[in-house]
Amino acid sequence: MTKSKELDFIAIDMIARSIENIDNLGDHIHEFYPDFAEYGDMLQNIESTLKYLKGSIISWKYSPCDAGHGVKHVIMVMAISLWLGIKLKKKVDFEIDFRMLAVQAAFHDVSIADMGRENHERFSAIELLKDDFVFKRFDKEKLMIMVNSVISHRASKRTAKDNDVSSLSGWYSSVLSDADKDPTIDVYLERATYTAVCEHGFRGSEVVEHVFEHGVKKFGTNGYAGMCIFEEAYALSDEFREIVYDEPRFRERVEKYVTAYIGALESEERRQCAETVQAG
Repeated sequence: MTKSKELDFIAIDMIARSIENIDNLGDHIHEFYPDFAEYGDMLQNIESTLKYLKGSIISWKYSPCDAGHGVKHVIMVMAISLWLGIKLKKKVDFEIDFRMLAVQAAFHDVSIADMGRENHERFSAIELLKDDFVFKRFDKEKLMIMVNSVISHRASKRTAKDNDVSSLSGWYSSVLSDADKDPTIDVYLERATYTAVCEHGFRGSEVVEHVFEHGVKKFGTNGYAGMCIFEEAYALSDEFREIVYDEPRFRERVEKYVTAYIGALESEERRQCAETVQAG
C-alpha cells in the first residue's frame, strides 16, 4: 500500500471514529492537527448535523439492521462521503455542502430494518423527506438532490444520467454511490459472509460459493459495482479489485475467511447450548 493511500485510510478511520463519538468531538479534535486539519475543520463545521444524524437516525434506525447494513456500515459510508468531499473540492466550481453528504449517507439504507431490502432506496428517500430536522434546514433544490442520491445509490440500478458529475444532482449522487462500495476485501468478506450465513442460512461450502460468486459478479472484471465514478474512490479500492480479478486468489481468501467465521460461530453456538443445559 502506498503512503498516500495509507494516509487516506487513516483519514477515513479518523472521520468514522469522530462520527461514532460525535458528542465528544471537542475532546479529540486535536488529533486531526496538523496532518489532517482540513478534515477536523470540516467536522467541526457540521458538528450539529452529525450529532442529530448519529443520535436520532443512525443509533435508532440502523441498530436493528443486519451487519451488512447496520451502524458500522452507514458510518463508513458517511466517512468515505465526507473524505471524498475534501478530496474533490478543489476540482469543482461550486461550494460543497458537507451537511448534504452526511445526510444522504445517513438515510441511504434507513428503511431496511422496517421495509426490507427490496426497493429500500425509495422508502429511504421518503424517510429523508419526512424528517423535520432535514426539511427545515435545506431548500427544495437541495432536498431533491439528496432524495435523488438516495434513490440512485445502488450500483446495480444506476444510469448514465446518474453518473453525470457535470450536474449537481449527478455529483452528489455519485459521491454516495462510490462511498457505498466496499473499499477493502475485509469489509466485503464481513458483510457478504454474514448475509450468506445469517440471512440465507448457508453453511460450509455453500457459504464459500455464495461469497465468491457474489464478489465476482459485483466487483469482478465486468462487475456492476467494480468501477467507481471518481478516480479517488477507484484508487481507494484498487487492491480489492486486483484480488477479485485473480479468481483463484480470491477464492482462497474467501475460503480462509469463511472457515474462520464458521468456526467462531459454531464455538459460540456450542457455548450458548452449554449454558442453556446448565441453566436447565
